[in-house]
Amino acid sequence: MARTIDQKKKITTDACFNKVPTRGRPKLVINDLGKEIIESLAQCFCTEEEIAAVLDVDIDTLKSKANKETFSECIKKGQEYGKASLRRWQYEKAKNGSTTMLIWLGKQLLGQKDKLDVAGDAEQLKHLDEILGHMKERATAADNLEGGSDGDVQ
Repeated sequence: MARTIDQKKKITTDACFNKVPTRGRPKLVINDLGKEIIESLAQCFCTEEEIAAVLDVDIDTLKSKANKETFSECIKKGQEYGKASLRRWQYEKAKNGSTTMLIWLGKQLLGQKDKLDVAGDAEQLKHLDEILGHMKERATAADNLEGGSDGDVQ
């Protein structure tokens, strides 16, 4: 018995595939309705396994020789449409004054970035030089220690 995919439209698994007779079990080949459903699921970024589960078929059926090309084209088309929709929604948010979205889109699309000010005043730089000088002296003293010496380096 075919499982109903969409209760409102009464779309069943059998409606999404053409059955091609073979010696054994009929081969399931994705039809136009199946393509439409796969694209709409891919638009929501469903995984291949999730799509197979919704269609109530094994993932191997969708990746079979008869369906592989159609399935991958539907996935790609659906995901690209989903990305375009997300971009449109982000742009609408930015147009409506979302500062966060304006900043994010500026960074992503316009190469803008936050400016980091790492300049310090003269006193801070002098103190940093002293610390680095002491570290260098200790490293040199440690390098000069000969094996077996228990002397502390200060």
